[in-house]
Amino acid sequence: MKARIRFIKALDGAIGPLLLRLVPRSGTGHPPVFNMRRILVMRPGGIGDAALLLPVLKEVKKCISGVKIDVLCEPRNAGVFKATPYVDGIFFYDRPISLSGLFRQSYDIIFDTEQSHFLTAILSCMLKADLRIGYATQDRGRVYDRAIPYSHSRYEAESFWDLFSSILPISPSLQWDFPYFSSGKDKDDAIDRIIKVEQPFVCFFPGATVKERFWPESHWVKVADHLRKAGYRVVLLGGGAEIPFCKRLVSQMGNQGIIDFSGKFSLLETSGLLKEAALLVSTDSGILHVGVLSDTPTVSLFGSGIAEKWAPRGVKHRIIRKDLPCSPCTRFGTTPGCQNKVICMTEITGEEVASCSLELLKTEYPKRFKATS
Repeated sequence: MKARIRFIKALDGAIGPLLLRLVPRSGTGHPPVFNMRRILVMRPGGIGDAALLLPVLKEVKKCISGVKIDVLCEPRNAGVFKATPYVDGIFFYDRPISLSGLFRQSYDIIFDTEQSHFLTAILSCMLKADLRIGYATQDRGRVYDRAIPYSHSRYEAESFWDLFSSILPISPSLQWDFPYFSSGKDKDDAIDRIIKVEQPFVCFFPGATVKERFWPESHWVKVADHLRKAGYRVVLLGGGAEIPFCKRLVSQMGNQGIIDFSGKFSLLETSGLLKEAALLVSTDSGILHVGVLSDTPTVSLFGSGIAEKWAPRGVKHRIIRKDLPCSPCTRFGTTPGCQNKVICMTEITGEEVASCSLELLKTEYPKRFKATS
């Protein structure tokens, strides 16, 4: 599965620009919008991009009666779309049989939400659709009927909203309307047991798909110590990749007041747990955005990633970053290897994150749950 995605990305980088130049320019201009009943949303990539699409997908469902929304995605972010009631059909970018099924469909609009890779733009022109909408980046705008500007300094959820609101009859600006995930059906017994514990709990997500975004183990341990002394339990979250890291954290934390759920929950179950958590402390990651869409207060740690683009907004969210001359360094999904010992992350101290977390808990926890004292 991962090998196929790596191959597709390598192919995209090698021949995507050339193929894009061979695609005829769109001659439609700004066509009128008639009845919109079938929409395809193209969203390869990770969990974070997929999660931040949900607010606008819910708005489209709410504002356009009877509309059907299909999504073209990857296995790694499909769980987001399976966990929401606002997506009707799912097709896979890396599976030939699924992709061939997509060619048998016909759509009123295709929204290409990709900003950097080329093959989605090319594919959008090969599928049957009346209109094609996308971002004017990397010379991709030439193939769409309507191409809109994109900025790295704009919150990603707002950028997605800009794309859809440019042509659909929805609110012109991002509107939060919780909840976004399905509720109740897939809650695990373990989640129910945690929720019944009277002691409030804080979730940690210590993972990262980009190694430059990891935060040192010793720093996580310090935050956990401060939170436990303040009366909070610590719950570790993560997928299979985070299991070894979380096991080391449990060992260093002494197994007291720590629950390791890494590798145990689906994305929907994770959202169910986050809805009951007092707080989520996370690296710049997809689970951070799942927390935001679960309406959970967050403390997020940013280094190489662009906080203006990815950091949560609002009074219940805190962002910690060092704003060094060399950071952020990520552009269009690519993070260069760090030559400076990742000091943008290592200089964020455990005491700093603990203090920020406790300050946020002091204001937000009483709003979410009855005070325990």
